[in-house]
Amino acid sequence: MCVAGWAHTEEALTLILGHLLGIDERRAEIVLYASKSQQFRVDLIRQLAKAVIPEDELRDALNAALGWLISLVGKRNTYVHGLWKIDQNRDIVVIPTKAGPIDWFIPRAPITTKDLRSFFDEIRDLDAELMRILLQMRGASFRRSQSQSDDRAHQSGARLKSKSGARSPRTRSSSR
Repeated sequence: MCVAGWAHTEEALTLILGHLLGIDERRAEIVLYASKSQQFRVDLIRQLAKAVIPEDELRDALNAALGWLISLVGKRNTYVHGLWKIDQNRDIVVIPTKAGPIDWFIPRAPITTKDLRSFFDEIRDLDAELMRILLQMRGASFRRSQSQSDDRAHQSGARLKSKSGARSPRTRSSSR
């Protein structure tokens, strides 16, 4: 359940990255997964957001969500890559893979279904936040595009009015 939830979060990152780069989801996925480092992926999105998103509050919301994601990476890695075992009290425990074999026997707090459900809920909430931000980014992008289009149409209309086809009066220098 947590692994599938995390996949949804990475899909949201892919969509955000695609939007920032102006590319389709398939290409964005190639870029996102070119690095296995979640920190690199987050830094890439943050740098692109600085270049592409002029709205401070939208960039701030994205940065906060990306910070939230980074705060969950350690727990995600422990659950996904950790060594799961049953301890002497018949409780399920997870040992982070970065722990060496000597650390395998250190008593650890048991992992309960409540712990896993809580982590899943946090991932689901993060995914919803990333998708909400993506929708805001798309809306802001549309409004910027519409505004630029309206400005160009207005400028075009002004030029057309000035070139109405009427001749300007001749001056002496032009009649000779």
